[in-house]
Amino acid sequence: MAALILLIFVTLALASTGSDQLFRLATGPTGEEAYKSGKMGAGTVVVNGSSLLCPPTEGNYSTALLKRICQVSGFETVKKVLPRFQTAHSHRAGYRWARKQKFVAFRDASCTETADCDVTEEDILPMYDHPCSIDKVLTLYCSDERFTVKEMAILANPTGDRGDGSLDFRKFSASVGSLVLYIHDVRTDKTAPSLVKFPSRRSTYFFYAINSICKHQGYLEGLGYAHSHVTYENRLSVGFLEQNNIGTMVHTISCTSKSIRDPVNECSFEVIDEEPFDPEESVVAVCH
Repeated sequence: MAALILLIFVTLALASTGSDQLFRLATGPTGEEAYKSGKMGAGTVVVNGSSLLCPPTEGNYSTALLKRICQVSGFETVKKVLPRFQTAHSHRAGYRWARKQKFVAFRDASCTETADCDVTEEDILPMYDHPCSIDKVLTLYCSDERFTVKEMAILANPTGDRGDGSLDFRKFSASVGSLVLYIHDVRTDKTAPSLVKFPSRRSTYFFYAINSICKHQGYLEGLGYAHSHVTYENRLSVGFLEQNNIGTMVHTISCTSKSIRDPVNECSFEVIDEEPFDPEESVVAVCH
């Protein structure tokens, strides 16, 4: 009777194991918790406590599955995924511990970009027919940032043309104009264009950001930024903002160096969800 009760208990426990218990990120010589620095985290993906995740037999894992692994590990979203041999020692599980684990792949057909991702043990695929090596097991980089920048542009509409609502960056691109960032909200999975608020005081890191963004847009350098005493030719009109659904504001941006080549991924952006929107307070970038 006791054996029967124990068997039922184990069966129920396995049946109830969802993705929250199925994944974790491991680092260090004994597979400790995920590495974390600021808003970034990383670690070798451990499946079901004792197996390391290999690439799928074909293609790549869906962003939804990788995002789910980050979320159950205490982060907001996924930044990137790399094979073990391409990652820093502090971002992955140590060799002596990792070589003792099994290798598995995962079936993530149930994880789509538009649906919740709830994978189970039934989706684990042992790597018998498709050999995997310790070099190939995956290290996942996650982020605690709720908002990420997808795209950026410097825009103006000096002729008064409000566009058709599609926000054509090429048509309205300018060397002096309103700084517009496409912000993605990880929680709601929505992306929207936003202006950038003029800083309350002069900041070297803010200027570095303007300089980096100007270079990213194909200009030689950034000469500065402003918000008052700017003529209508050098900023987006309120009618344009309304026509193209630009109604939010990025609180601040900063880069640690003026030589950064990829400001989208290397600079920090602070978004305050409740920030009141006033286009008169938005920044105008000046590029050369």
